[in-house]
Amino acid sequence: MLTIEVLCERLRISRGSFYWHFKDRQDFVLAIVEYWEQISTTALRDEMLSLKASPEERLLKLLESILTYRYSKFELPMRQWAMKDSETRRILQRIDRTRYEGVRSLFEEMGFAGDELEMRTQTCVIYYNFLDGFSIDMSKNKDAIMRQ
Repeated sequence: MLTIEVLCERLRISRGSFYWHFKDRQDFVLAIVEYWEQISTTALRDEMLSLKASPEERLLKLLESILTYRYSKFELPMRQWAMKDSETRRILQRIDRTRYEGVRSLFEEMGFAGDELEMRTQTCVIYYNFLDGFSIDMSKNKDAIMRQ
């Protein structure tokens, strides 16, 4: 378990410096999870929504960004964390909803409906969320993945 003492020692900061920025360990944990939400979900969604392009091009841009910046590398650790921490779990549930709704809306714009819409959405979200966790060395070859 990560303690404040170990964290301060590894970062070479005093406990006072830590408590200047965070009220306690839980506050630190939430700041990390919320930062991760911002870079791996909110910013990507906003970028996708701002593009003046077809839904296919927006989906491709989204998937390229996920691969390029390897956002999926923290999925498993974050989900393990959420199994032990209810506030982290609440944030991950929000992240999952945001991602699912965003990808689903793109497939819906492409004309998919019903079971095919849900299957494509679920497959895309699961695959790209866990690419680094389940596909050893595949994330290094972005071009091969994008051709699949």
